[in-house]
Amino acid sequence: MFFFDNFISTIAYAALLVSNCALNMACEILQLELGNMNLRLFGSPGKFYGQAQAHGK
Repeated sequence: MFFFDNFISTIAYAALLVSNCALNMACEILQLELGNMNLRLFGSPGKFYGQAQAHGK
């Protein structure tokens, strides 16, 4: 009985580690994607604004 309980807790622990790792990877990928999207959305207006500021001086 003890072995069985131990076996299940080991499997649960391994599953937790794997899911935690997958979650971290998903979060990193999401952050990268959001960063790229930010660049696409705000990169050009930012450049334009910077050029406008430079011309204004």
